Amino acid sequence: MLARTLEPEVMDAVEEVHAYDTMNHSQVNQKFVEDLLTCLKIQPDSRIVDLGTGTGLIPLEFVRQSSNGTITGLDLSAEMIQAARKHLLTHAVGDRIEFQQADATATLLPAESYDMVMSNSIVHHIPEPLNLFVEATRLLKSGGQMFVRDLLRPDSAEEVEKLVQLHAANDTEFQQQLLRQSLHAALTVSEVESILNKIPDLQPKVVQTSDRHWTVTGQKGST
Repeated sequence: MLARTLEPEVMDAVEEVHAYDTMNHSQVNQKFVEDLLTCLKIQPDSRIVDLGTGTGLIPLEFVRQSSNGTITGLDLSAEMIQAARKHLLTHAVGDRIEFQQADATATLLPAESYDMVMSNSIVHHIPEPLNLFVEATRLLKSGGQMFVRDLLRPDSAEEVEKLVQLHAANDTEFQQQLLRQSLHAALTVSEVESILNKIPDLQPKVVQTSDRHWTVTGQKGST
């Protein structure tokens, strides 16, 4: 079994943010939102928070696919939030999306104030992922829903390289290295299950959903 190797929690260098933002995430982002909308029911007045929003591409894809809900996108990186706000200027989304710089594990947002928490590819950046799931659960209203997806750590370094070549063959060496490091820092399904078992207020399920992803769906129980 390949051991987890942490990577920097914050991607704040201009070069890193640019490399990340110019990678082709379109299919992954589209699939994320499609799966979310299939699993969860979004109301017109649903309040949604996106933890680790990066450059804001998931919220933008969300409002493209759904006319329901408003989204607050959070990221610890000032450069990521700046890039997200630039993207926002080129899309006619009205007041459905806002971006704020904040720590996804300690957002300082009011408890039980959101109908849904979503997150894509932030867990592998966090040294103690339990903190993210605890904060996500805190933010949810009773009966609120969670949809979290992240990379799945392969069993070996050889499997990592196969995935890098399969999914990033046309990217730059720097971009390939970003994916490589992220796969090494990712969690396994069993590790995620162990974390979720420590959160009594959440009724979750985690499954492998691609050759390199796991997905958590869950609902906050009554308090």
